[in-house]
Order: sequence, then C-alpha cells, then structure tokens
Amino acid sequence: MKRILAGLFVATFAISGCSGSKSENITFMAKNKAGNLYALYNTKGKKLTDYKYKNYQEVKNAGYIVQNKQGQYRFIDYNGKETINNKYITGTNTLLTTYNTPSSNLQLEKNELTLEELTSTTLNLQNARSTPVYTSSNNKIVTVDQNGVVNAIKAGKATITARVGDESVDALITVTPITPKLSTDHVKLNVGETKDIVVLDNRNREVKWSNADDKIASIDANGHLTALKKGTTTIKAKTGNDTLKVNVEVTEPTVTADIKKKTVFADDDPFKINLNGVREGEKVKWSSGNKRIALVDQNGQVTPKKAGKVTITASVMSQKINVLVTVKKRDLRLKKKNYDLTVGQETNVEIKDLKPNTTVTYQSANPDLVSIDAYGKMKALKKGTTTIKATVGKRKLKAQVHVSDVKVAISQKEATLTELETLQLSVKNSDPNTPITWSSNKKDVAEVDNNGLVTAKKKGNATITATIDNQKYQSKITVKKRILSLNKENIVLTEDEQTKVGIRHVKADAPVTYKSADEKIAKIDNGILTAIKSGKTKITLSAEGKTFTTTVTVKDRHITLDANEKTLMLGKSYQMKVKNAGKRALSFKTGKKNIIEVDEKGEVRALNPGWDVVTVQAGDSTLKCKFIVKEEKLSVPSTMTLTKGTTGSIQVKNLVNQHITWASDYPEVASVDEAGTITAYKAGETIISATISDKVYRTTLIVKRDPHTLVKTKNVPLSYGQTTIMNARGKTIYKANGKVAIKKTAVPVLYEKGIYRVLYDTKDDLYKGKEEVMYTLGNEDVFVIVFNHKLKIFMSQALSKPLSIDEGGNYKIMASNDHQVVLYDGDNKAAIVADTKKKMIQCVDHEVTKASLSNDNIILENTTGTYLINKKGQSVRVNSYYQDSEHYLKRDEQYVYGPHLVINGQKTNKLKDVQLKPAVTYLEGKLYPAYVKDKGFVYYDMNGKKAFDKVFIDAQASGVEGAAIAIKKNHEYVLLDEEGKEVLASKQRIAYIGDGYYAHYKADGSFTVVSASGDEMLEDKCTSFKEDAVVHINENNYMILNRNGRNYVYDADNGFKVIFSTEEPVKLDTRGFIVVNERKYYDLKGKAIN
Repeated sequence: MKRILAGLFVATFAISGCSGSKSENITFMAKNKAGNLYALYNTKGKKLTDYKYKNYQEVKNAGYIVQNKQGQYRFIDYNGKETINNKYITGTNTLLTTYNTPSSNLQLEKNELTLEELTSTTLNLQNARSTPVYTSSNNKIVTVDQNGVVNAIKAGKATITARVGDESVDALITVTPITPKLSTDHVKLNVGETKDIVVLDNRNREVKWSNADDKIASIDANGHLTALKKGTTTIKAKTGNDTLKVNVEVTEPTVTADIKKKTVFADDDPFKINLNGVREGEKVKWSSGNKRIALVDQNGQVTPKKAGKVTITASVMSQKINVLVTVKKRDLRLKKKNYDLTVGQETNVEIKDLKPNTTVTYQSANPDLVSIDAYGKMKALKKGTTTIKATVGKRKLKAQVHVSDVKVAISQKEATLTELETLQLSVKNSDPNTPITWSSNKKDVAEVDNNGLVTAKKKGNATITATIDNQKYQSKITVKKRILSLNKENIVLTEDEQTKVGIRHVKADAPVTYKSADEKIAKIDNGILTAIKSGKTKITLSAEGKTFTTTVTVKDRHITLDANEKTLMLGKSYQMKVKNAGKRALSFKTGKKNIIEVDEKGEVRALNPGWDVVTVQAGDSTLKCKFIVKEEKLSVPSTMTLTKGTTGSIQVKNLVNQHITWASDYPEVASVDEAGTITAYKAGETIISATISDKVYRTTLIVKRDPHTLVKTKNVPLSYGQTTIMNARGKTIYKANGKVAIKKTAVPVLYEKGIYRVLYDTKDDLYKGKEEVMYTLGNEDVFVIVFNHKLKIFMSQALSKPLSIDEGGNYKIMASNDHQVVLYDGDNKAAIVADTKKKMIQCVDHEVTKASLSNDNIILENTTGTYLINKKGQSVRVNSYYQDSEHYLKRDEQYVYGPHLVINGQKTNKLKDVQLKPAVTYLEGKLYPAYVKDKGFVYYDMNGKKAFDKVFIDAQASGVEGAAIAIKKNHEYVLLDEEGKEVLASKQRIAYIGDGYYAHYKADGSFTVVSASGDEMLEDKCTSFKEDAVVHINENNYMILNRNGRNYVYDADNGFKVIFSTEEPVKLDTRGFIVVNERKYYDLKGKAIN
C-alpha cells in the first residue's frame, strides 16, 4: 500500500517496518484499541512511544514523520526518539525538509511582482501583528508608502521590505520600461488638412512636440498637426527618455477643370469654367490667351468674341489649369440647296449652325406642288419644280425642290438564258391594282406566262413586253443553245473526301445514270462522289442519250495519332486525337492491365502506376500509343494537433481525383467522416488513416484539452521562514534563512532569487530553473512536478528518464508502482497515465473513480465501465475477458449472441452465435468459456477458435497454470488442462482458490487443496476461504484457510506448513506480517510482535 507524501498524512496500514537503525529489531506503528492513535513498537513487543500520533509517514532507513494530537509535526527515529520538532516536516526516501516560521507567520501574498513604469499596486501583507513599516531598496526605481502602495518609477529591480518589529519579509519588484509609440510613423496631408498624432502606451506622461520645419506644417501641444505648405518635415514627440518621430509629407491637391476643351460660336452666350479641388479661401487668377477671341472674368466666365482658338488659364495653388476654347463663326445656311423627291415623299429641311431657340419661318413658293410646315417638314404633292424658303431673322435661306413621278420600269431590261432555263420578270413601282399583260414576240424562242415567268425554248432572240395602261416595258432575251457537259472534270480527292458531280444543262426530268469503274477506289451515288482509297478510276455520267467520262484520282489519307507515347500522372486524363481518320469508325482498347482506362471517344484516364498500350482501329488502319503512368508521391503530415471540441482536416499532398477511405484508430478520441472532416471529442492520441489505391497514409492526431475551459492549476503559495534540508539520518545538508521560500508540497520545493529547486537527494535536484513550480506529488514509487501547463513524472527507479506532458491540473496519485502511475484531476475530470517501460505518458480525458495496476495493466474504472490503457495511452473499454489492452474480448452489449470481437494484437476475429459472461474478468490463462445456444459452454482461444470439442453446462476461464473448472452434463465437476484433458473429476464442487491452487470439495462440505495438475497439495479438510486467500510474499505463496471456524496460515511453498492459527480474523500484509483483528501482529514464523 502506498502513502501519499503531503503536509497532512492520512493514517494508512497499521504496520510499517524497516531495518537499518541502531536497533536490529523491526519497528512498526500500532493502533490503540480505539483505533485513532499510533504508538511505535519493536518486534520484542517493547512500546517505544506512547499512543499519541494521529498520522505518520515512514522515511525509509531513517524513521517516521509523525503528527501529534495537536497537529504538530515531529520526526522520530526507529528507537522512538523525537529528533526534529518543527512547524512543518515533509520528506522523500532520502531527504527530510523542515520548516519553521515566527509565531506571527508574517508573509506577503506575492514575493515577486513585475510592474510597468508609472503603474502601481498594493502589497498584501498577511499575519502582521502590528502596523508594518515599508522600505524600498532603491527609491529611484520603486517607491512604497506606509499603506503598502508600490509605485514603479523607472525600469530596474528593487526590493520592498515589510517589517513588523524584528520580523521582515521581502518582495522583489521588477519594473519594465514603458514602450510608448506613435499612432502613425508617416503622415501624408494636402495643404490645409489636419490630423491628430497620438502617443500610445504613455501612462499620461507629459509630451513635448517639436517640428523640423514649421513653414511646412505646424503642431500644437496636443499633437494636432496642420499642413501649411508643400514639402516635408519631421515631427518629434519627447516623453520621458523616449523620443518618437513621424515623417510628414505635405502635398497640394490636384486642381482640375470640369471641361478640358470647348467649341462655341462667336455669338453664343457666355459660359463658366468650374474648378475642382480648390482649397477654400484660395484665390484663382483667370486669364485669356487672346482677348480678341474670348474674354474671361475672375469668376471663370468666358465670353466668346470672334472666330479662332484661345487658351483660358486658371492659376491657383501653384498650379495652372488650361482649357482650350474654339470660337467658330456661325455659317447660317441650308444643309441642302437641292432636293429631289418623288410624289408622296417627305423630308425635313435642316439649317446649319442654327442657334438654339432661334425662330425660323418656312415657306413654299408652290404649296400645291410642295407643302412645308412650321417645323420645316415638307412633302412632295405632285410633279414639278418649286422653291422653299427659311427665314432666320433677316436671313433668307432658299432651296430648290424637284418633284418627279414614281419611275416604272421592268426588273431586267436584258438577259441571256440557255435553252430550258427560266427567268422571273416584274415591273417595278407599278400600281399593284393595275393589271399587267405579258407577251413574247417569238414564242418559239422564249415564252412568258401571265406572271412574267420567262422560259427559254430554243436558240435565238426574243422581246418580252409588259403592258400597263397602254404603257409598254420591254426586256430583251437572248437564248443560247443547251450543251450538256460535266460540271467537274479530272477530279482529285483524298480518301473519305466527297464532292458533287453532275451534268450541266440537263433537263430537270431527264434521268441521269452514274457509274464508277472501280468502286474500291471511288464510288458515286446520285451525284455524290466518295473517295474510298488511294488510286485512279473513271466515273461515267449519262443523260439524254449522251455519256460523259472523267478521271478520278484518290490520294492516300495518312492516318496518325498525335502521339505515339505519352506520360500521364496518376489520376490525370488525356484526350487522344486521330488525324486524317475522316469518317472512319474509331475504336479504342487497352491491354487490360488496370493501369489506364479509355472510353469510346478516346479519353484515357490514369488509374495505377505502370504502363499500357492503347490500340486504335481506324477503318483498316491500326495505330498504337504507349501510356506511362507515374505517381506523384502522396504525403500527409506526420502529426496534427486539434483542440477538444473542434474540427479539422488533413491535406493529402499531390492527390489527384483519387478516392480516399478515411479511418480513425480510436474514434472515441477523434472521428473522421467520408469527406475527411475530423471531429475531436476528447484529449488523447489517435491515428488518422487515409487509404488511397491500397496504400495507407497515416497522421498521428493529438487532441488536447482547451486550457481556457479548464479549472486552473492550483498554485501552492511560497512560505518564507527557516527551512532546513536533512538527509535520511537527520544530518543537515542545507539551511536557508527567511529570504528562501518553501512550498509546502509533497516533494521539497525551494525558491530563491527567481530560481525554483525541487530537491531529491544530497546530490541531485529533480528540477532547477526559472519556470514556476505550482506543486509536487510523491510517494515511494513516483515524484511529480506540476508546472502551470506542464508536468514531469519521475519514477523512483528511473529518475534520469522523466516523462513530460503539456497538461496542467490539480492531480492526486490514484495508483502507482515502480514504472506505472495514474494521476487524477477531479476538477477537470481527467487522468494522466504514464509507463516508463513503454515510454508512454498521456492524458485520459474522462472521469475516473478507481484506478489499479495489475499484471502490467493500467486499469481505470468509472460509471460507464472498465478501461485498459494501451501502449499509446488511449483508454480501451473492456466488458468481458481480457489479458491486456491489445488482447481482449469485445462483447456485443446489444445482441447477446454476438457477433463478439476477439482482439488479438493486430488481428480481430468474430465470435458468432455464442454468449459471453458479462463480468469484466482478467484472463490468467489462454482459454475462456462461451455459451452456445441450446448446447452449453464451449472453450475458445484468443483466435476465436474452439480449443476442443467438449460441451459443459457451466465453465470457468483457465487460471494461471492453464487449468479450468467446468461442469459436465452429468453435473460432474472437472479440472481441465488447456487441451481439454480431465486432470480431476468429482461429483462434488471444485473451486479456484488462487495462484494455481484449487479447492476439491468432499461430500461433507470440506475440501482439500489440489494443484492445477489435480495433485493433492493439502489433505487437511478445510471448510472455507476468502477471495484474497493466497498472498505472494518474498517469492513465497502463503494461504489463509478456515477449518471449522479457525483460521490457519499455511506456507504453501513449504509443504503447506502451518505457521499460525487463530479464531480471530486474519490477513496477510504483503511486506511480511500476519495481522490479527487489526491489533495483533506476528511475523511469518508465527512469532508475536507485540
């Protein structure tokens, strides 16, 4: 049983012994009859002290730290002599730490403070018996008044001392300098603009401003900057010992005119030029480049005078703004002097350079011929000529108007046709309501129908006449003789090319025949000639008794691929291109190596690394292209950190459209969905796996608790007083005065001049450094140093190889041995588990109500179940038989007949159609029973296979020696070995006692003890035993058995020799004592100790 080293010790087991003192007898602490106080005894039964200690802690090879009824600490050696009498005593296996303070216990809440210049704080002095007197070691750095108010004056260090009578306590004050800065280090302003410059982080110190050039800008005592004139200057702000600078650039704003150029007439009204960007109050000087052309006043109003070009200039703010003004003479006239109109036509009369809003009067000399309205719109009424007049002031503008009738004409006055050709004639501009009579003077040459459609009949000339109201309109038609001929001759085509071949001038209803001399080279169908393959042939066309033949030459179409070899990166695609394939059907296929795939259109997609060939069939042509698929190396980050309750994702580098199967080794720590989104549930570590094309890429994910949501790590305050460090024999090895502080924690923590020391022995410190130690924990197995956001674990057997983890918290030791420890933080419901052999330390982010270390397993329990800690520090829930965190049965809690899972290292097997016992049970051997429905219990191994073909009505798992207890169908008890052989059979019960020993019951209810091989080890007839009947002490097995109400202690490894017996309750202490009724103690030879 372990004892927690702390300022207040809880009484633990009643006996503690040690050798090595001057007395050769083993000593121990014994309880009084009331069970509330301890006294020290030796093995001769001599009482070395009175019953006066309520708590104690053994310091091996030295003695005991004890606490009396008044709460005072003492240290007694193994002879019971009180050697140390102090206010506080703690210790390790090798060191004692004592601490004394004056009766007033004068102390400051904080013995170190950091302040910024010109800030202040108040010291909190505790346990002062009277009014303290405060002093500063350096008033230029820090001052203090008699109320404990500390004022930081300038950067440096000073000590404030609080004194009450002869007692004093110090506080080290570190003053850091003010680091003021300006709100900006560069200012750009236009002349006349302002800006406030602010000194930040100045602690209200006085600021003095200065200016390198006050003609450029001015600055007042408040930092208000005004830009005065174009240029640059530097503004300085001096505050304390700091001088800050800001560069100032003053510019003139750019002035622009609302127009860049303007065209006006000499008689136009004045117009104004407006300027943009002129500072308020600035005077603008206007000037004209030629006052005879245009004048400008000082308001920017321009008056045109006469034709010409002139520049108007505005001078302001050191800038000149020019506007080009073009003045034109008004040329008042009609845009057209002659108008040609037809009867009914309308048009508008336009006057050039007419001044807006000018009155114009329009007149027609012959209103019956041409009318004109007040807006200048005229209309031709009948044929003739007249004059229109526009009067503008005194100016009279005239134009002549010619009105003609609409001209009627035949659409085509002459045309040439070939026999049988047709031509559609019409009469333009004729009245649609007036009929037209069509006629031909030579109907045998050309005839015309009633709609003007002319048909050529035979060679010759003819006149076609259209008559309207006795008015004749004629068209001369020349008819040429119809001569048949091919429209194309000596034709040259490329394979698959087509063209249309026909006979010119053939009658529309005349049949035409087509023939190819070699259709393998070219064929013709209905006039469509198609080139088949390279070569020469002739085609023949026949119509109206005539035959025409021509040569067709077909050139070879060279079909090629755009590439004969192509490299693709995994996941990429490529579109193959077949050149000169024409209309040939194309097919694509691969070599079926699962390297690439190709669709019917020739798009190739890279599937896996390697190479393959795509074969392309284009008609009779076979083409091939080799594709080499390369894989860009995929990678994922080796580690990743998330905070509990957050999400994230892993980027797979060089991934190209490939499917990823995501998985988490421990989804209770963090899960990952199909899209790769990771959700962190609790602190711990898991592996996120990305499986891509049968390759697995792994990232170690570390989930941390959010420090902002945790209960903060407690900080044991520093206590200043007389601290003494002694070795285990009480020799003083270090003595400090009141300026050295101690933290009253399990392992000694000293603080002096900014350095923390965690002591271990006379030579070594567990820690020495500036990082603040919050508190420590310890027992004979382990020492723990807790910092604010980190802790270090030192196992006493491996101090040189501590384990660290970045976790804070308020922990206690729940379980420990020489290489394992469980710490639990009840405030934040989390545990730290560590194993130095496995070099593992991890935070287990869930509640723990019980922790134990057994068979090299770290076992945690809470209301939700039992958990084992694996080699990576994750908690693995077990609900049936287990050997360790990698070898256990995962019972299906929803379906009693499974399937259950058998976890056997890296292998997982299913256990189907059986029922497992629900108790969480350590599997000492290799076999466990499972119930087969409607049959009975069958034994299985850790591969999920049947161990042997035997069925029992009840069965237990095999024990440490491989034997197992089972009940056959005839209700006979049997003891089986791991191959199913019955080493013992009995009509009476067989029960497991422990450590390979079994109780073989008789008919009268008594039992003998047998081994795992069925051999009888003890023939005494015993009647009962307790669960912890077998205890392993000093390489030997001891057993407590009851015979008819009397308890016997046997030495099982020495022929089951009886070494002690009593009718009172008995238990064995693992350190070698027999304890009777918690008050009597015997050694393992049965000799009384007191």
